[in-house]
Amino acid sequence: MIKQQEEALYLLEDYALSFTHGHAPASFSHSLYQFKQEVIADGSTQFCLMWEGANSRDYESCLYTKK
Repeated sequence: MIKQQEEALYLLEDYALSFTHGHAPASFSHSLYQFKQEVIADGSTQFCLMWEGANSRDYESCLYTKK
């Protein structure tokens, strides 16, 4: 689980940084993670990755950014 969590955070950080600088791809595709992007009330954008761990539990990691 820790390795998947680290990978998820790395992917989120990379995507959020690219998004903030206007270079994020239009879509996110990865075999393990499901991606969710949502604009929240204060104008920030929330990026989340959800996945099922090797222990069959569901996990989610999220980051927020504002342009």
